[in-house]
Amino acid sequence: MAAEVVGSALINRAKSLPVPLVRFLARWPSPALQSAAPKSSPGLDSSSPASTDSTPSDLGTSDTDASTPPVSQILTASDTTVNRNPFEPWRHPSTGRWRPPVYSMRQQRELCKMAADHGVEELLWASKKATWFKEKKLIEQGLRLRNAGPGKRVKGHKWERTLSSRLEERRQAMLGMPAMIEEWKRLGHGRGWKKWPK
Repeated sequence: MAAEVVGSALINRAKSLPVPLVRFLARWPSPALQSAAPKSSPGLDSSSPASTDSTPSDLGTSDTDASTPPVSQILTASDTTVNRNPFEPWRHPSTGRWRPPVYSMRQQRELCKMAADHGVEELLWASKKATWFKEKKLIEQGLRLRNAGPGKRVKGHKWERTLSSRLEERRQAMLGMPAMIEEWKRLGHGRGWKKWPK
């Protein structure tokens, strides 16, 4: 019962995804997507004729885009099960040579941003452009400095430490500017003026 609820929730969420993200999930289903997909659900079987009527195959796109995979192909990754991450370089098993990632860093960033905007970033493979990876790196960089972890402060430069007090002095000076102008005019436009600014 829980698997059917998860599967229907994934189907409803997949209908609102952009086309590049749907194509990526159809071609490279992540382990999280493969484990969440119901394996023997009759409504998601692509071979049954009833599934073509109940599940839209275009996901809200135009009729000219015939290469967009249906939702059933995304959620039932039986034939397209992949064991490697397309975001990382991999070593060919027979030749032993390293191959570059299938998706470049720019493409990874675009996919991760689209997935984060639609709330399905946990369904992607692990990437250096993912939100959780960037947050983890920021925490690790902070821990490398002494007394600079989560909830702690770094000493910083002198201008950073004195910035708040200088901004407060400027604010008070701007509030007292009308009175200063009146005094400047009363003294004869600078005659006998001893204060700053000169």
